[in-house]
Parts: sequence; C-alpha cells; structure tokens
Amino acid sequence: MKKFFIPLFAALLSCSAFAADAPVLAGMPMKHSMAAQMQCSTCHDNTTEFTKPSTQKCESCHGPMAQIKTKANPQDKYPHQSAHYGNTVDCVVCHSEHKASQDLCSNCHQTQWTNFR
Repeated sequence: MKKFFIPLFAALLSCSAFAADAPVLAGMPMKHSMAAQMQCSTCHDNTTEFTKPSTQKCESCHGPMAQIKTKANPQDKYPHQSAHYGNTVDCVVCHSEHKASQDLCSNCHQTQWTNFR
C-alpha cells in the first residue's frame, strides 16, 4: 500500500509547487496568456476594475494590425482591412481572451476565417 500512496503524494506535492507560481484566475477561461504565464496587468490597465484592453495594448505584443499575419477567407477578404471600417475596429470587438471570440463580419456576412482566435 505504501508503494502506491508515497508516489501519489509526491506527485500531488510537486503539482502544488508549480500551482503556487500561477496567477489566481478564479473561473477565468484563458487562451494564449496562460501558456505565456502573463499577468492580468499585461492586458488590463486597471486590474481592480477590469476593462477591455485597448488596441494599443494588443499591438504592444502582436504588432500593428496591418502586420498581423492571417489567412484570407474563401471570398479573398482580409479581416483586418474592413470594407466598412478600414482598420479602425478595436481588436476586442472580434477577439476575446476570456470567452469565445466572435468576428464582427459574421453579424451580416457568412465568413470562414481559417485561423480565427
């Protein structure tokens, strides 16, 4: 019996040591920030009253919208250069870190972005 519980205890203990370094994200689903071990303040200016990040915050890591590599959809449209809005739409209108992303174009058009996140 000891042969079973001692390795199990050691495994649980080692997992808890790594968890102590992770930020507390009670109930927050995460995407790329979890893998990068980012803090809330990386995206949010005010971490006591969370607001959506500005496009400038997104671009500080991802670069200017015009330089973000993405694939065109089957209709040959580039998502970051809207026929209606140019490139003036904030990133968070379409992209979300804590819930499913929903692209603005699909509100009126049928879109098929192959690498949409």
